[in-house]
Amino acid sequence: QIHQSCSSCGIWFDWQDQQANKPKLVVKYEQAGEQYTVEYQHDLMGMDNAHAIWIKSGLDHDETHKHQMLIKRGPRRNGLFRVDASDIPVDASIVEARLHLHLNNREGLANSDHTSTLMVYECTRNWNWNSVSWTHATRDQLWMSEGGDFGREVREIHAGRDMHDRGFRKSSPNGFFDFTPYMQLLQRERNIGGSD
Repeated sequence: QIHQSCSSCGIWFDWQDQQANKPKLVVKYEQAGEQYTVEYQHDLMGMDNAHAIWIKSGLDHDETHKHQMLIKRGPRRNGLFRVDASDIPVDASIVEARLHLHLNNREGLANSDHTSTLMVYECTRNWNWNSVSWTHATRDQLWMSEGGDFGREVREIHAGRDMHDRGFRKSSPNGFFDFTPYMQLLQRERNIGGSD
C-alpha cells in the first residue's frame, strides 16, 4: 500500500468462507481462430492452481489467512496471489484477464476511503502456500527482503476510481480488476522463451 487515507486503513479481500468468493482469475484467449475461457480459483472443480494468502510483519505462517488478502501499511500486511496458468497454449493470444475479488463486507474498505492506493508487484521468488510468512518464502528459505521479494510493477489499484467509482464496496463486495496487459506481457515472454 503506497498511500492510505488514515493511519490504520487497509483493504481486505476475504472469501468469508464461501467458495465463490475465493480470488479468481478469468482469462479469455484465442488460438487458431477459436476463443476459450479458463478460470483459476483454488478448489474450483478440485483444482489446486490458484493461491492467495496475507502475511504480517512479526507473524509466523497462519493457515487462517488463506483465500484472502489484507493489505495495510501499518502495521504492515501484504497480500500474495499466484496462479499456474501453464495450461494456456504458448501460441495463444490473451484477449482478456480479470482478477475477481470479494471484499469483507464488514471491514473490507472504509466507506470514506476514496484515496488509498495499492501497488501490485510481480513476486520474483517462489513461495510455499503452506509455510509462507513475513520472513520466509518457504519453510527453509528466507525472503531476500522481509514481506516478499518484489520485482516489476504490475499496476496500481485505487480505492476511488477502481473500487468506489465502479460500485465495488462493502455493500456490493464482488468486483474485478483488469490484468489483461500483464497477462499479455507474460504470454509474449512465454512465446519468446518457447517454453511453458
